[in-house]
Amino acid sequence: MNQKELVTNLFLILLGVYDLWKQQLPVAVLMLFTIEAVISFFLMPGWQQIVSCILVMNLIGFGILFARKGKIGGGDVWVLCILSCLLPADVFWNSMLGGMFLLSITALLVWGVTRNEKAQLPFLPFLLLGYWGRALL
Repeated sequence: MNQKELVTNLFLILLGVYDLWKQQLPVAVLMLFTIEAVISFFLMPGWQQIVSCILVMNLIGFGILFARKGKIGGGDVWVLCILSCLLPADVFWNSMLGGMFLLSITALLVWGVTRNEKAQLPFLPFLLLGYWGRALL
């Protein structure tokens, strides 16, 4: 595990546990994570920077759309934008899709047990599991 993966794991664990506990994200940790992502972004080869910029712009657009409807929090969008700068595109998409898959199964289980359609589940713990689970695929 290199230094970049170690920092990414550390931030995702910290943010995932805090999101699970408080259902919000600490801005100070997000700012540190953003600084690290910007530094990593400028160390990437040119084509990865272009892909990362496209991902960030799309995520911001979709994030604003979903945040306005109350479907996703602003902190989740912020973390996804940061991760798109830190991770290669294939790792990012595998992590995000894996996390969304685990979240949807958990949401179905929660809905099946409680019948509460408005139950809120934090996204970052599932994103962390998707990030770790990508190695199994």
